This record gives sequence, C-alpha cells and structure tokens, in this order.
Amino acid sequence: MLANNQTVDVTVNGGAAPITLTLRATDFANIAAASAAEVAAVIQRQTTALRAGVTPDQRLIIGSAVP
Repeated sequence: MLANNQTVDVTVNGGAAPITLTLRATDFANIAAASAAEVAAVIQRQTTALRAGVTPDQRLIIGSAVP
C-alpha cells in the first residue's frame, strides 16, 4: 500500500546517484488503492530517465530511458 510522501529510490543503469520518486496523495484518486496506471503517470512526470507503463493485465512496468 502506498502512503502520502512515500519515496522510492531507483538506480538507473548502475548510475552513481539514485533517482528519488515521491508519491503524493494529490497524484492519485486514492493513494491507498493506487492503480498501476496512476503510478506510471507519476513516474513519467517526475523523471525522463525512466519509462513507465502498464501491462495488459494491469501491472506496472518500468524500464530505463537512458541508453
């Protein structure tokens, strides 16, 4: 379950400094029941180093956008 102002640190391609994503209640209809699409949208808004999407069975998928 997600919570307001929860952070997630992601290291992209072994980079020196992780990217910190901050999940805010205002980004979701209900952060406690956030959908994969809502989380993907937050990731897409916060960084260009990652690409986020949703699989056909509604699971979050994240990949590096950095070559």
